[in-house]
Amino acid sequence: MVVSALGLHDRGFNSTVEAGFGELLLDSRCVSCGQCVAVCPTGALQERQPNLKPVPLRTEAHKNICNYCGVGCNLELHQHGTLPAKVTPEEGHELCSSGRFGYLNAFADYSMSYPLVRFDNQLNASDMDEAVLTTIKSIQSIQAVYGRDAVGFVIGDKLTTEEIFLARYLAHDVLGTEMIFSANATNGGISDVLGADGSTTSYEELSHTELIMVLGTGIYPFYPMFGLRVKKAVQNGAKLLLLNNEAGPLTPLATAKMAMGTDVGVLKQIAKALLAKNSNFRANGVEELAASLADVQVSEEAHAMADMYAKAKNVVIVFDRSRTSREAAQLIADIAVLAGHIGKARSGIIQMRARNNSQGLADMGIRKNMSDLNDKVYQKEVRALVLIGQDIPEEMAKGLEFLFVADSQVGAAMPYADVVIPQAGFGAVNGSYTSMETKIQFAEASLPSQMGEANWQILNRLVQACQGARSFNSLEEIREQIKAWYPAYKQAFNGQGAYTTFDGTMPRYKYGFENPDGKAILKAVEGDIAIHHQMNNQDIILKNWMALKKEKGLLK
Repeated sequence: MVVSALGLHDRGFNSTVEAGFGELLLDSRCVSCGQCVAVCPTGALQERQPNLKPVPLRTEAHKNICNYCGVGCNLELHQHGTLPAKVTPEEGHELCSSGRFGYLNAFADYSMSYPLVRFDNQLNASDMDEAVLTTIKSIQSIQAVYGRDAVGFVIGDKLTTEEIFLARYLAHDVLGTEMIFSANATNGGISDVLGADGSTTSYEELSHTELIMVLGTGIYPFYPMFGLRVKKAVQNGAKLLLLNNEAGPLTPLATAKMAMGTDVGVLKQIAKALLAKNSNFRANGVEELAASLADVQVSEEAHAMADMYAKAKNVVIVFDRSRTSREAAQLIADIAVLAGHIGKARSGIIQMRARNNSQGLADMGIRKNMSDLNDKVYQKEVRALVLIGQDIPEEMAKGLEFLFVADSQVGAAMPYADVVIPQAGFGAVNGSYTSMETKIQFAEASLPSQMGEANWQILNRLVQACQGARSFNSLEEIREQIKAWYPAYKQAFNGQGAYTTFDGTMPRYKYGFENPDGKAILKAVEGDIAIHHQMNNQDIILKNWMALKKEKGLLK
């Protein structure tokens, strides 16, 4: 991890391994990644086992994908039969504290082993057929009275792409509702300019770029393994430009720094400075952008940043899309296009995403977020909700006429549900995830599902209960439908590439932008729009893990 939290104190026989300056480990630079345990030559440092009485076990390693942030780290789940023993990084990879130690929190609650249906104002044990039939009849009854959009779906971005697609298919194509939401959904941003809502370059390209521009300070707190990639790239010779308001682990490495402020003003300054340096752009909307920036005063700092960005041969911009406003993301894409740093090797944009399949959620066309949902529910436009892999606040759950919950753990909404169907959790799911670099990775189940059925099969049962709807017999059939609906997945699903680009490779936009005429569409942003927005975390696993880390003093 290149953190250097531990070192040798004193010399000779008096040497001891300690945190720097005699600090407690919790107060040091330690990020709880567990690497010290992995490399300790004497066994003096050991991983605290979750079992009441740890015993030596022969285990088998099963490859999987980390269930937390959008980086998409590869790990191995070590099992003794169906008993999980520990998680380690896949060979050649590393994990943060969430990936290495958060696995127990990501498993399904195996005490939830049968569906529940509400009778006489309480949830009672039921079977799958009754739970499915009750759900579909209740949804169709509410739609018959209030209209199709009176029923909303809330779909989690911890689900596989196949599960997200099938949930959206059930909502939109089968039941006909447009009310499809997710807590981490983003509507537009760089896609408004470039044509597609995904990173334009890869981690590997970032490792060999000349300059990295990081916007905001959220890399290490929320994406520590990606922060490590940035740090290694800088140590290998890349220059680092920081636009942020607070110091962080990357601050000492920066070539240049600039305060970002709270609105898009700094981004407008850089965009105006770049407009003055070039007149030949692969873009429409240049005049409109220039007009919107006419009254912007460019500071010396912004001129210097724009100059370094424009003169570098290869540059990658990094920002957190899950916590950045749509308008700020548009200006970031404008800046990359104006400097010509899109569509070529070792250049582009990496937009960080909150969860392991937030990118897959965006690719499957889910755009409405929790703020949109709040308005719809409290104004009684949405009277019933179907929650699939995501929670909602208790107050919202209380006011619904019907609530269906499918999740792997108990959340705030579940006690108010009319139907509950348990879902399989980490280690018990087959399917694909799309990381924030738009790389598709496949996970295979090594643990049993507590329901005896895969999550996609349960969703398929709901589809089958709707007369006349097309259902699916396998994951392969679902993937064929995804390829037809979103062709960028074709190469990766066919094993001919790894990324959601039309040739399966990076960088994106080698052959032009994904707009009708192949040009970018520069976006003018009017007013002092906020650069950040608050992320609404409604994922049970993540909420519980954050609460546990806080309890243990691991969140500062």
